Amino acid sequence: MSASTADVARRLLVFVAVLDVAYVVNCLSPFLGLKYENSQAMYSQLDARARNHLVLPRLADFGGDRYVRDVEITVPPALEDDARALRWFTDFANGSGRALHLPFLAYHFDRLCEAAGGAPIGLRYVTEQGEARRHDDVCAEASLRDSSPIGLYPACDPECYGELEVWASGRWRDAAAEPAAP
Repeated sequence: MSASTADVARRLLVFVAVLDVAYVVNCLSPFLGLKYENSQAMYSQLDARARNHLVLPRLADFGGDRYVRDVEITVPPALEDDARALRWFTDFANGSGRALHLPFLAYHFDRLCEAAGGAPIGLRYVTEQGEARRHDDVCAEASLRDSSPIGLYPACDPECYGELEVWASGRWRDAAAEPAAP
């Protein structure tokens, strides 16, 4: 082997070794608490709420299992159009008896607060323990605007993927326009 051929072979070996290590880390990432989707560990039964991770057993504390019921949002009249979709979703959850994940709502409050321009956005809900809470201005409370990644927990309990899809696609407008069943 000439020196250039040996150098090419060494570089190829290093490249393949780096790819192998990246593949192994990617496959182990759900067990390390790094990600939960798009991995070859789809049958691993990992769940952020189950605390069954090897390295981050308390990952569920990130965002917490804070589900709330009977969510009511009050916005200034200028923000009614911006809040209409979120209000449809909270009305659906309230009507179906589902609890909503508070950090999921915080993500959307953050967006509304940016559009509010200093106007107060009110929030009322009932905690899992049955305690009624009221916030006169969500925008002034950092804990309600500090949103965690949405994918860690289901937005609703029990889960509501179908309604989330309707909401995210904008088809909620059609559902809201339909007359209520008697």
